Amino acid sequence: MMTEATNTTSPRPVGRPRGGSERAKRTSTVKPGESRADKFTRLALARMPKVNKAMRMITNLANYPYSEAQRVKLIGEIDRMASEVQAAFKPKDKQRDSFTS
Repeated sequence: MMTEATNTTSPRPVGRPRGGSERAKRTSTVKPGESRADKFTRLALARMPKVNKAMRMITNLANYPYSEAQRVKLIGEIDRMASEVQAAFKPKDKQRDSFTS
């Protein structure tokens, strides 16, 4: 007589790696012969279409009824995130301010 095997592990979403380290390992490595500048270009080319699609989808929300409070909150969050991106790309001054003239 065959019995059904029971799964004693906890369920997890399909398609997601366990833990954050697996994902970090996958995206943090530089391919052999690839410079960090090349990696930047490769990742930017892969990520920007996703950003563009997400922004178009958010723009489409304007076709639905919304309150002024919802509009302000949505635009505020987009502005906050854009400011974070701009700050991350702001040139970093390697020299400290000097008190000498």
